[in-house]
Amino acid sequence: MFVLFHQVEFLLFLAPVLVGYWMVPKRTRNFFLLIASYAFYASWNWKFGGCLLASTAVDYCVGLGIHRSSQARTRRRLLTLSIVTNLGMLGFFKYSNFFLESLVELAGVFGFSLDIPTLNIILPIGISFYTFQTLSYSIDIYRRKLEPTSNLVDFALFVVFFPQLIAGPIEKARDLLPQLRAPKFLKDVDWKHGLYLFGYGWFLKVVIADPVGVVVNEAFGPPSATVGKLEVSGSRVLMALYAYSLQIYCDFSGYSKMARGLACMFGIRLSRNFYLPFFSRGYIDFYKRWHITLSNWIGEYVYMPLYYYLPRTRLFGAITGTKARLYVSAAVALLVTRIVFGLWHGASVNFVLLGLFIYCGQWASVLANQLTKNSSLRNNAVHAAIARPLQSFVMIHMFAFAMLFFRSHSIEQVEEFCKRLLTDIDLSELLRSDLIWSMYLPAAFLFSYELLQYRRDDEFAILKLSGYRQLAFWLTLATFWILRADPGGGAFIYFQF
Repeated sequence: MFVLFHQVEFLLFLAPVLVGYWMVPKRTRNFFLLIASYAFYASWNWKFGGCLLASTAVDYCVGLGIHRSSQARTRRRLLTLSIVTNLGMLGFFKYSNFFLESLVELAGVFGFSLDIPTLNIILPIGISFYTFQTLSYSIDIYRRKLEPTSNLVDFALFVVFFPQLIAGPIEKARDLLPQLRAPKFLKDVDWKHGLYLFGYGWFLKVVIADPVGVVVNEAFGPPSATVGKLEVSGSRVLMALYAYSLQIYCDFSGYSKMARGLACMFGIRLSRNFYLPFFSRGYIDFYKRWHITLSNWIGEYVYMPLYYYLPRTRLFGAITGTKARLYVSAAVALLVTRIVFGLWHGASVNFVLLGLFIYCGQWASVLANQLTKNSSLRNNAVHAAIARPLQSFVMIHMFAFAMLFFRSHSIEQVEEFCKRLLTDIDLSELLRSDLIWSMYLPAAFLFSYELLQYRRDDEFAILKLSGYRQLAFWLTLATFWILRADPGGGAFIYFQF
């Protein structure tokens, strides 16, 4: 029986773990937390533990081997072992059927008929997150950015730390390992911020994300379905796209906040994974604020190596001028990273198209910035009052449309819904009275609260308000909770990745 952060059963797991962690001797705390983390993972499916242990063992040994070797060839071979092991496991469990189906379709294009059965594979929970995390450990040691740890317990805990094991944030060893090794004292724990993050993340999940999901499922069908609905009006599709934008943000950012809050209770600070993305100044800025740890990981370990490597290849030999090479290199590297970003989320053509859409949106944002770069209005009050909110407005609509690729069950559903968005729109459907309570009021509350954070540039701004204002905020949360909470809601959306 798996345990979810927003279920009461999780509190029954958390309470003894938290008490035990602070009661056991300091030298055994990491071992205690490691056992608790393995127990948490086993509550999902103990059979998945094999991949987790393999990734841990390989990268622990590879890290020590790379550090101790002075021969470049040996270091490269060890790094290759880490890459092949981690990406091999991820590729087999997550992408096998996608590649087999693509092979069959490609053969059909050339007139060949292949009959390849799909594999009955269950995706190990959290594998997309912990393989990236362990892989970055070996790469950083290879690049001499990190000293390996010889303490197997510390390293295993870095991999399996339960608050962020299932769905991130994706931490780098150079940020998390020093915290795990450092001595901790109960008096230094930031309980106020930890409890706030956990509670507010819980609110986002059960009070906003899960109830809004009902509106989404009316159009797309349930997430568990293999084939989505097709006979849906364009107005319902449009409404569902905005609803899903709200749902996935509250669901995933809610999980990330809960993970950070839990880590705070153990004296650990995890990376912030969302930074007010809907207040972004364009599409490029948006993906610096959305799923930040994944974007940073792909940027550091995929984009930057490609950006510097490509200009030195023969393929770029025909391009004259250093500046031109770098521009083309940036374009190609960004294309690859966006496809990786899309495929990381799922093994289907939909997610490839999602990556391509993001890529085109980011280049459109670059071109728009270039066209207005020399505008006399760019740096004055008019620009600040009109242009910047307009950028955010356009970005929100682009993100909502991108969710069509993200939420649809198939490319056929994407095609059909695109047709309906162009031919079957009745805006009066967007004014249905039931949507005011199910979608618009929660969205207005979230916008108002995040506007406060944005203006004060402080994630914890609400905790610094005067007593009456803070009381009004908590009463509003309590009212929404009583009237809207769905304690029996489903798993977090990003658990499927």
